[in-house]
Amino acid sequence: MINHFPSDPVFGPEIIVDDDLSALSDRSSRLYRDWILELCRGRTFIGLNYEWPSNLWHHNLTIPEGFYDTYVFSWGTEDWDHAWLRGFCTSHADSEVVVISDVPLRPGYYDLPNLRCLVHHCWHVVLADVIAFDRTPFSAATERSYRCSSLVNKPSYFKTLLTAYAMMHYGAEVLMSWNIDRNSICPSMSFLDPSLPTRPELLPLIEYYHSHMKYITIALDHDFVNDRFKNYNSNHPAYTDCVVNITNETFSQDAIEGVPMPGPYLTEKSWKPLLGGAAMMPQSRMESYAFMENFGFVFDYPWDRSFDNIPGDIDRFVAMLNIIDQIFNMDRLELARAVGESSKHNFYHIRSENFIQRIKQINAQNLQDFLQHHR
Repeated sequence: MINHFPSDPVFGPEIIVDDDLSALSDRSSRLYRDWILELCRGRTFIGLNYEWPSNLWHHNLTIPEGFYDTYVFSWGTEDWDHAWLRGFCTSHADSEVVVISDVPLRPGYYDLPNLRCLVHHCWHVVLADVIAFDRTPFSAATERSYRCSSLVNKPSYFKTLLTAYAMMHYGAEVLMSWNIDRNSICPSMSFLDPSLPTRPELLPLIEYYHSHMKYITIALDHDFVNDRFKNYNSNHPAYTDCVVNITNETFSQDAIEGVPMPGPYLTEKSWKPLLGGAAMMPQSRMESYAFMENFGFVFDYPWDRSFDNIPGDIDRFVAMLNIIDQIFNMDRLELARAVGESSKHNFYHIRSENFIQRIKQINAQNLQDFLQHHR
């Protein structure tokens, strides 16, 4: 039995409480049908594309009563509901819990002995659907009008600091949006209190936010609609008319309250620069470049990419600001020439059969390795 909840046009949640896959949605069929039942060990509950269950009980995503030997949850285009998962694993300690996700667990993730992760990528399916309606033209980096873009719909701690830095130092040189969704407040914004202890280099940015940014909105699109499918549109000047795009990922903390987060967890924010032919500057969890390189993308950029491997969130962020300085200190045409070949390669690679086949190969190997140890 499968229930569909069309709350998300990109990925809607579905639950499987027996082995009948006849009503599986088209996208889930392409991702899971051929192998999902191989994960069943004993009585098994499967929740596909399970989103944030702590916020979705109004969709009747409750798990049926009774004991299950195995619980399987998949998360595709969004990060995991970590607090919910931690509580669930703890309260179901006698069952095995399997998470299907794009990213592996990191050592120390809640130290949950009954939790396992199958790394299975969904992006070749999601992006194929996006590209089917894609009308983004290719333009060489040397033909672009702007050096850099930075888009922020919903402010959070690091996105706010990054925007403050860009405004303070480079102003009109950045194609920017800011604070469009003013009614949605990320809890991390509470750490922008100037009275809290902070790194000295961050304090001017925090003060600038309070004095210049807190109550303003900068909109590039007067008809902006926060729709998750439309958010994949890369035919936008931030990606087609800028040499570099700063990704401003939703999740950029590698550890929360000392717990290492799986990562990097990338959303459409990191795929749109590649779709639009722009160079990608990751403001995200660490190792974003390496994650993308695994799929065949190339980042031969004229800046030191080692900042992306720094595990401390603030250390990595401060190092990234130094790279942004390098980008703005370069001659714009020289910068465009330096990133041009990589940007062109990535634009066409993401639309290629090679990209799809690469992910399928990785997924097949990961599944094989997982099943060898799945009791």
